[in-house]
Amino acid sequence: MNIYSPYNHRSALKLFAFILALAQMGPGVTRVAAYDLSADFSPVSDPSGPWQYGAMTNLSGSFTLFTVHQSASLDNGVPVDYWVLNASTALPQIWRNGTTNTAISDGGQGVYPPGTVLFHPSNGTGDPYMFAVARFTAPPAGGGSYLLQTTAHTYLNGPTSDADFHVVVNGIQLFGQFMPSGSGTNYTTTLNLSVGDTIDFVVGRGLDGNGDYSGAIVQAT
Repeated sequence: MNIYSPYNHRSALKLFAFILALAQMGPGVTRVAAYDLSADFSPVSDPSGPWQYGAMTNLSGSFTLFTVHQSASLDNGVPVDYWVLNASTALPQIWRNGTTNTAISDGGQGVYPPGTVLFHPSNGTGDPYMFAVARFTAPPAGGGSYLLQTTAHTYLNGPTSDADFHVVVNGIQLFGQFMPSGSGTNYTTTLNLSVGDTIDFVVGRGLDGNGDYSGAIVQAT
């Protein structure tokens, strides 16, 4: 079985990490809940609570759930857990540094502190899954007003990485931006969600459509 390892292969390291903090307000009462993709990340279950890890062929397409969990080590030996579609596909994938040590990749160009979550879309033009996706679904009794603040930046400390980053709610893109090497973006909004509504956090191959070295580091409160 061949599993893609971005830390020992020169194609397509995609990185995506973020935190989602949401305040839920109902009539006559304020309920505050924090949802955090990193803290909530599960190496044993997909879905995990309100979170699902998967992939899409396009931003308005159907969501396909990852089904296989694996683990591997980065350049400096720090292990990460990651999810992929199935045992016969290597990409796309989502992985997380769940240790207390900083992980290093690409000869030191990639630096990932504890809790970093990384998204890897597919890197080949023949692969239909152009986007890696983390989906948040508003849980039971979770309808109300949600505050989202997020930033994203290309993932390597060098000139080679690019990415595109999107926020999609119920299949409709609210935010999207291509990020050339060394650049970043940010997005803040308040969303009124009903139970079962979805927010997709999506990373793709960048403006050139080539998945090699495409990825983003994303943080949010």
